[in-house]
Amino acid sequence: MALEEALLEESGEHGIALARLWLNPDSVVIGYTVDVEKEVNTSQAMAEGIPVVRRISGGGAVFHDLGNINLSIYIPRRLGVDEAYRLVTGIILRTLHSLGLEARVENGNDVAVGPWKVSGSAAAIRSRATLAHATLLVTTNPSRIRRLVIPQLHRVIRGEVTPVKYNPNSLDEITGGRIRLQQVARLLEYHVTQTLGG
Repeated sequence: MALEEALLEESGEHGIALARLWLNPDSVVIGYTVDVEKEVNTSQAMAEGIPVVRRISGGGAVFHDLGNINLSIYIPRRLGVDEAYRLVTGIILRTLHSLGLEARVENGNDVAVGPWKVSGSAAAIRSRATLAHATLLVTTNPSRIRRLVIPQLHRVIRGEVTPVKYNPNSLDEITGGRIRLQQVARLLEYHVTQTLGG
């Protein structure tokens, strides 16, 4: 998480666009304003020895493991929130379409396949640079997410978000095991390069 902030500063200071594809061991990552006790089953996280860490972007709690690819894009200018979301969700959408999956954006920053959320994104916007980052659940077991992350169903009831936001699933589960992590990583790399121009 510290590297996310450092690279955002580097992008702004040196005026260069950067991209990072990365995996993270088991952890629950929370947005900078999240109330941990409301969004994370902390007793379960402690029982499993899973750290809870805070990121510099907004948004809710997400689960990381080695079956989840993280994509971070650092742009050396200030983008609006919607523009940052469009940048990163666009790359995720093109990657999923390349895999033959029908995907769409819901709630502005979630990517869904059918009734399931396979990707969520968040942004950190500074005066000289913007970070837009996203998760993509490739082989993560969705039951692990459900054990650790508390869905904010009151947001669905109030009509703020669609039920997709709290219905995670992995590409592995959705496709019956026909999608591999390295395959997805290569496609993400290709679409990042196409989007950023190198």
